[in-house]
Amino acid sequence: MRKTRPWVARRFQTFKFKDRPARGLLWTKKVYAEWFEYCLLAEKIPNEFGDLKRFKNFEEWWRHPKYGFELFCEPPEEPPIEEVEAKGYKATPNKVLVALNLDQPSDKIIFNIKHLINRKQPKLKEYKPQARFTPSREPKRIMLEKIKRYRLAHTLQNEGLIRREIANRLSAKGFYGFRRNGEPQEPDLREVSRDIAKARQIIKRVERGIFP
Repeated sequence: MRKTRPWVARRFQTFKFKDRPARGLLWTKKVYAEWFEYCLLAEKIPNEFGDLKRFKNFEEWWRHPKYGFELFCEPPEEPPIEEVEAKGYKATPNKVLVALNLDQPSDKIIFNIKHLINRKQPKLKEYKPQARFTPSREPKRIMLEKIKRYRLAHTLQNEGLIRREIANRLSAKGFYGFRRNGEPQEPDLREVSRDIAKARQIIKRVERGIFP
C-alpha cells in the first residue's frame, strides 16, 4: 500500500529552481496562474510583471529568473533546524543546543522538545507575507473556480458571443446550469452579466497589482 505524505502547512514548505535558493510560496501556483490570465486581459499591469507577450504561456513566465515565481515568493530564510557540534559552538539568545537521547521513544523526545520550546521561546508575531506581490485574500477565501468562470465569460463576450451563447458554452464545461443537488437547470442570464461585471472589477484591480 502506497504511503501518503503527511500534510504540511504551506508556510513550512519551500520551492526551488536550479541555481536559485529555496523559498516559500504562500498561495497555490494555480492562483498565480489565474492572476497571469487576468493580466493578459488588462490594458496595463505593473512594470515588474514584464512584457507578458514575450512568453508562450504562464509556465515560461513563471520559470523566468526575473518574473513569475520571483515576484510572489518569500525572501530566503535560514532553516528552522540546524545540526551543530558542541565544540566551538557559540550560544546565542535565540538558539538552544539540544542533544537527543535515542534510547527513549520518539514521542517522548518530541513531547519534551515541545515543552522546552514552550518554556523558553518568547511569543512570536503572526507571520505576514513579505513577497513583492501577494493575492489580496487568504488562500481559503479565494474561490478560484468562480474567478475562472468570470474570466471565461468576459473573454467570450469579447469574442462577440451574447449572454445566451456564453451561458450555453460555459454550461457545457460545467460552470453553469446545475442545481446544488446536481440536477440540470436553465442557466440564469443575469448571472452571466454579474460574472462579466466581476471580471471587469478584477481586471481593474490587476492593473494596480492587486488580485483578485
